[in-house]
Amino acid sequence: SVPASHSSRSPSLRNSSQSPPGDALTVPLRRSPVKLPPATVAILRMPLGVSLLATLLSALSYTGFPGQAYQVGLAILLMPLAVWLTFPIIAGVVLPIYRGLSLSSVYEYLEYRFDSRVRVVASLLFIAWRMLWLGGVIFAPCKLLLIATGWNIPDWPLLVTLGIVTTIYTFLGG
Repeated sequence: SVPASHSSRSPSLRNSSQSPPGDALTVPLRRSPVKLPPATVAILRMPLGVSLLATLLSALSYTGFPGQAYQVGLAILLMPLAVWLTFPIIAGVVLPIYRGLSLSSVYEYLEYRFDSRVRVVASLLFIAWRMLWLGGVIFAPCKLLLIATGWNIPDWPLLVTLGIVTTIYTFLGG
């Protein structure tokens, strides 16, 4: 039998006495209810795909691709073409494996297939890669702005300003 003090702390997915059907879920956390939105809303495929695509575009894409296209010509189309050609392989081979194993990420698969250390190393490598990429994403438009305006100031004040503004914008949900 469970002591009375423990049974009152057990989490419930829905506290029907406080939340009407269709309202936010209530999960008790440290004796104060926290409202969570229901996860029953279906997301349409097209808006989800466009949203994921938008996360991959950055200032590097807008400033780098035109110059690279000028330099290499139509060979620039090989990268987007390769991405579109791999989509059926991912959808037909990789995603069914994840679904069959009840996994939601490649990192879970790495832990399942190898070890938790491999998952941690892969996660750290991804974080390091994204931090280096983010440095380029912030640096490219700052350098472009300095060249286009002809300002004769050091790079760092503009980098810091852009970093602070984008951090605040992202923090506020932008």
